[in-house]
Amino acid sequence: MDETDATRTPRPRRGPGRPPSLAEIRRSIKATTQPESLAAFMELSSYRPETVRSYSQDVRHWITYARKQGVDLLNPTDHDVAHFVNVWHIQGPNNSRPRPSVAVRRNRRKALSAYSRHLVKAGVSRGYPLAGLRVEKDKTRRKASPRTLTPEEIHAFLEASRHMNTGAYFTARMLADLGPRTWELEAARRSSIHPTNRPPIIRLGGQGRGAVSDRELGPTTVHAWHEYEDWLKYTNPTTPRRLTDPLLMVPQQRYDPAAPINARRLERLVDRIAARAGLADPETISPRTFRQAWIRHALAVFHLTDVADAVGHLSPSSTLRYSAAGTVPVSPYAARVRAAVGGSVVRGVLLLRALEGGEPQPALREKLTLQEEAARLRSDEHLLRELEAARAETEALRRRLDAYETRAGTHRFTHRPPPVNGAA
Repeated sequence: MDETDATRTPRPRRGPGRPPSLAEIRRSIKATTQPESLAAFMELSSYRPETVRSYSQDVRHWITYARKQGVDLLNPTDHDVAHFVNVWHIQGPNNSRPRPSVAVRRNRRKALSAYSRHLVKAGVSRGYPLAGLRVEKDKTRRKASPRTLTPEEIHAFLEASRHMNTGAYFTARMLADLGPRTWELEAARRSSIHPTNRPPIIRLGGQGRGAVSDRELGPTTVHAWHEYEDWLKYTNPTTPRRLTDPLLMVPQQRYDPAAPINARRLERLVDRIAARAGLADPETISPRTFRQAWIRHALAVFHLTDVADAVGHLSPSSTLRYSAAGTVPVSPYAARVRAAVGGSVVRGVLLLRALEGGEPQPALREKLTLQEEAARLRSDEHLLRELEAARAETEALRRRLDAYETRAGTHRFTHRPPPVNGAA
């Protein structure tokens, strides 16, 4: 006998209207609270990849801490959050627990704030009690190292990198000619260079970590870039080069294929080149040292605000930190350099180093020579015009004096000999 509607046992409904089971709710909450879900949430929110990795690591530590201490992961107390942020949970020597630095505590707080927004967005939590949690600011601002690079040392560094490989030479050229940050070189793409612009420029900065700055490429830098692109086509003929690919590709070993460079590899590359160049105290030289040298050379010629715009600083006070004593002495070549390059800070730095014994820069030196020769010719032309005007004024005064003497009857006529051969 068939089962009628009256005697049919009720079954669970299917479709979107079916209420989820307890196991499904637990599985969804567990998946939502994982660091991978936070990484996906941050990627959709356009966070930088470095920030996603840093915050995910801190959140992973927070989840481990919550499980060990029995803390409610979805609704922790303010004491639990403050204890995690302000206490070092890894035992140091002699079972000590030193207090984490201000940067570590601030990064933990930011990571938990992003994690709290993610849980609220997912609908599994009402948020973390972070309003009363305060992290004091670091009162000692990071100052620039007194170690700087002279034009001769930078020239030796570039020559040493030239004998390694073309990728290392172009990387060294970017450090020396532009003074970028490490993460700017790591995040630079092939599309960052605009060769059709006049002059060619490269766009660095931005992404929430500084102002975007369009930096002009000097003639030597553009030539090194063309050589670098040809070298990549020759060493990796089967690998297509897209505009979204990393700009800097350097092999890890001598015969390895070129791979994208990161902060750690860049530091190791600078160490190897500095040791090969025979520079003094190579252990004190880092990618940041080239940025310090570039800013100090620029401040010796240009105004503070112009240098701040060129290096991507949001405030000129950030640029002042790179000077040893709050000021940089003006170079004796400052007037000549500014007259030759105009407002181009990049070309001004390259020309200043060439005048002080660094890399020759023949194109910029030739332009400086031609401009100075043109200025000298204009000055000579001005002097000739002034001399002609003085002569005309002298002749006019002599005529007026002759007219006055004629009227007074004291003018003496001079005898002129008759013309020869009927000439007028």
